[in-house]
Amino acid sequence: MSNSAGKSCPFQVGDANGYRPITVTSTTAGTATGHYVLVRCVSADANTGSSSFTGGIQNVSAMRYFKISYNKGIGAGATSMSFNLFSPSYGVDDGVVEGNTNLRVAYSTNERATWNGMSQTTPHIISLSSPPTTITPTALTTPVTLNSGSGYIYTALATSDGIPLPIELTSFSATSSNNNAILKWSTETEVNSSLFEIEKKKIDTEIWQTVASVKASGNSNSPKNYNFIDQKLNSGRYLYRLKMIDNDGSFKYSDVVEAEVGLPKDFTVSQNYPNPFNPTTSID
Repeated sequence: MSNSAGKSCPFQVGDANGYRPITVTSTTAGTATGHYVLVRCVSADANTGSSSFTGGIQNVSAMRYFKISYNKGIGAGATSMSFNLFSPSYGVDDGVVEGNTNLRVAYSTNERATWNGMSQTTPHIISLSSPPTTITPTALTTPVTLNSGSGYIYTALATSDGIPLPIELTSFSATSSNNNAILKWSTETEVNSSLFEIEKKKIDTEIWQTVASVKASGNSNSPKNYNFIDQKLNSGRYLYRLKMIDNDGSFKYSDVVEAEVGLPKDFTVSQNYPNPFNPTTSID
């Protein structure tokens, strides 16, 4: 990527769930070519679980985020690059609702501990007619800088309001028994709720998979209890989350819970029969 001021570069990236290009703009004055900017699309929750939000945003994407790094090339004069604009894209699986104007872009320079909302002078109207659709925020007045080989800038989709959950989740837990993971969750109230999709992944992977769906109660002012058993699992640590879907297609994710499935502790072999035997024997 050239580091001449105002240079924008599109990155044709995505994840296992879809193509999600992003355009990154540099503000660094030109010195030489040979600068390497790496952009990775990560299929995971942008919120670490304890992230804070500034700049008028209240949520970040639970689906994916972008991780940006910089390395100076041989012969390049500058040892850092500054950026003032990140223009990501979205699709039908990003939890956005056609026609809404609450979509924003956020960035983080401290390992996603704090997400900063970028201004959106002209509100972006969400369109899913021909995804992926690009959202371009207002450029930063104070650019953010990456030193060569050191640190990352993260960027993600965000929302400027606390979209109400169609489901008020009061508990969600995961335990294991033998080679099964037992999931239990409860709701206090439900408004126009459609269903729960149960997603899981092994702790050392990044791709979430939908394993089942459970019908929600629709409209309820009283507590409801649900459960699901994920059966015949190999040993390992599994992460689970609920995708809580409303009747209009909007959705939110629950917090992530973990179940650890261990190896069998006991192996038994039954008595062979008949005993004595000749010429064959059987073991149950």
